[in-house]
Amino acid sequence: MFEESRFDGPEIVVTLSQDHGVSRLNLIAPDGSLYTQADVAEGATTVRLRVMDIQPGLGDYEHYSPGTYELTAVREDSSQSRELEMRPNLQLTEASHYQDGANQGNLALTIENTGTAPTWPYQIVYRDAPNEAANAELNDKKGIPQFITPEDPVENIIGPGEAIDIVGNTPPVVFTDDDSTERTCDDQTVEFTAVVGTVVGSPLEQEIEVTLSGERSGVGTSDTYTCSEIAAELTDGGGTDAS
Repeated sequence: MFEESRFDGPEIVVTLSQDHGVSRLNLIAPDGSLYTQADVAEGATTVRLRVMDIQPGLGDYEHYSPGTYELTAVREDSSQSRELEMRPNLQLTEASHYQDGANQGNLALTIENTGTAPTWPYQIVYRDAPNEAANAELNDKKGIPQFITPEDPVENIIGPGEAIDIVGNTPPVVFTDDDSTERTCDDQTVEFTAVVGTVVGSPLEQEIEVTLSGERSGVGTSDTYTCSEIAAELTDGGGTDAS
């Protein structure tokens, strides 16, 4: 009865064979309970089941628990099932300079999902970054992605084999003129840690080294600045899994 199943954003898309006779699809959780289901219209061969939901207006969200699920096609006199592995695995794989008006001194972080099901990151904070305002603790509002980009919460969902660039609300590479340690834009290097909050699993933690060059560029008030050219790289070669 099953021809294909794949993920599209927050949904599983199931393709059934012609003349399948299926009236309902059930998705059974690893503990044996019904996670979600969908009726199958007569003649339809494509069915969608929503497995997660971001509700930023309410500050709420729904997310499956990682594990081995069972997709069951129900007919009048029989049923057929197949296992569906649903385990996301996020990695921070790249950092680059993000330049956009007032967001000078910010970084774009590339997050890749090498797992078997979709999920989303929800926040970026830093440790030991030059900009003290960027050094913070992750909050618990996992249903409210807090990024400059992507702006649409649904675009934060990363499917298996996909990657997105995310930019946090507070730029980490910003200095003040009264810093006790002299900062210049003449090939100085700075190291700090990016922390990315994930819905399931541990946060991603990644050390980043930035090399500063170019010209000083004012940011916000007159006593804060960044550098016009910022080269960023991951210092240990890859991110921490969030599976």
